[in-house]
Amino acid sequence: MKTGLVSLIGTALLAGSALAAVETANLQWPLNGSTQPAGLDLTVYSRVLKTGCTGACDMIGCTDLEPNLFFRPEGGAWDSVAMTLNTADCYAPSEEYAGVIPGVSMAGNFVDFYIEYHDTSDDTYYYAEGFDSAAPAQYLLSQLTTEEFTYTMCLNTCNLPQGTLNPGVAGPFNSWGFTNLVDNGGGIWCYDLVVPAGSDPTIQFKFRNNADWESLPGGPFVNREYHIAPGSTSDSGEYLWNDDECAGLPTELTHNLTVIFEVDMSYQDPASYSGGVSIQGSAAPLTWDAGATPMTPQAGNTFTTGLTFLAGSSTNIEFKFTRNDGVSWGWESVGNRALFLDESAWPAPFIVPVQFWDNYQPPQVTTVPVNVTFSIDMNCLDASAYAGGVSVTGGGDVLANWTPGVNLLSDANNDGIYDITLTYPAGSGFDWEHKFNMSADGVNWNWEDNVANRPFTISDANTDQVLATVAWDNWLCPPSISISYIGANQVMLSWNAVPGATSYNVYGDAEPFFVPAPENLLGTTASTSYNHNVVLNKRCFVVTANN
Repeated sequence: MKTGLVSLIGTALLAGSALAAVETANLQWPLNGSTQPAGLDLTVYSRVLKTGCTGACDMIGCTDLEPNLFFRPEGGAWDSVAMTLNTADCYAPSEEYAGVIPGVSMAGNFVDFYIEYHDTSDDTYYYAEGFDSAAPAQYLLSQLTTEEFTYTMCLNTCNLPQGTLNPGVAGPFNSWGFTNLVDNGGGIWCYDLVVPAGSDPTIQFKFRNNADWESLPGGPFVNREYHIAPGSTSDSGEYLWNDDECAGLPTELTHNLTVIFEVDMSYQDPASYSGGVSIQGSAAPLTWDAGATPMTPQAGNTFTTGLTFLAGSSTNIEFKFTRNDGVSWGWESVGNRALFLDESAWPAPFIVPVQFWDNYQPPQVTTVPVNVTFSIDMNCLDASAYAGGVSVTGGGDVLANWTPGVNLLSDANNDGIYDITLTYPAGSGFDWEHKFNMSADGVNWNWEDNVANRPFTISDANTDQVLATVAWDNWLCPPSISISYIGANQVMLSWNAVPGATSYNVYGDAEPFFVPAPENLLGTTASTSYNHNVVLNKRCFVVTANN
């Protein structure tokens, strides 16, 4: 057979119909050698290039390729899952595939893994970045935290242009969005991140300045990491943008510089500033006399003023705002704001980023509409229990403010999976909760009782978000098993994937109606198949799903 296969390939090559081979494939994310949380599912991404096949940017992908993710927990055996095409974006001329290492395999101190691309056009195999079973890639594993932890992450802005300073931080905790840092004075801006107990002890983050991201040594996919020590409850760290050293900055102005200040009072009671808003500061023309430098009201509840600082003035000043409620002037409750007067664009004015009274943090909201698809598997229930409808409800207008029966799901494919797509308009908050409801008559609605409100997060980064399909009340349906003989006295048991299941127990006995018990447990696996050498007293099988 091997000789015949070689002859056939040789004939194809002579005919000039050879297909391109896989040229390259990588471990896109997470990076090899990084630390990941133990016990949680981990999605691994890889990009592959095969000219003429990958990069069509369709919903199918290169049909020549069969990508598989292999993984092995510390002290365990190799297992694998098929990887699926990531259709969230186009990566032409490459394609991106994703596979999940289940939480049950994220055990011990590490998990080995590698990605194999089987090219069916020439029956060859390509291993991403050269890692294979003999020399695998590896993720280190860390146990979840046991205490609530607060990490104060601070950015020293000494090497950032002060005229456009608007520092923030991004990470998984805000879906890699933008969370403003708070000015602690002296060019140090900070954010207190609260990490609940039971979280990944590795904090990943990067600093941002307006739309700009840090570029850290090691490449664009390198993030900052902080590892929470076991039992620790708080810590802090100060960082420099890009890890660059501070450059020497001038201490005096060399020109007369016009500086534009603006404060946003949108989130304050209008009565509290009915008598006006003023700015105070440490250097002329500013003084620390409340109300001495009134600002001009603008549309949108903002106040502005333009002031000229003379040549020779210090480039480092402090300032804050006061307001008048019609009776007296009152001060902000925050500390003085530090400001470096940047004249690099002179003679253009130096425009200070908009400040909010008391450094108020406006709610983070989306800037574009976001579609969210909710789906639930009702196959475990008798259809009469939900003959009157299945609905989803939650906080906010989109989810009908926890009113059941408004957002009705449908089963267009008649597969027992009910879904609905709802649109969150621009200006919606990021974090929401929901639950499902069902009704036998369309009038009286039952709620999921055994699960907490189901949280989800939206962002501009994913405008068509499909939430994972869940089972009603997180019930697990019994798997449907099939048996195939694959060799002498050997069978393969296979079953459907059960939504919400993290592993499966396989039991065997001679009796067809036996009760699964520890003494007849054959094994536990995270996959949906199991090979078994048949013995005389183990001819009947039961598979149960675990979560």
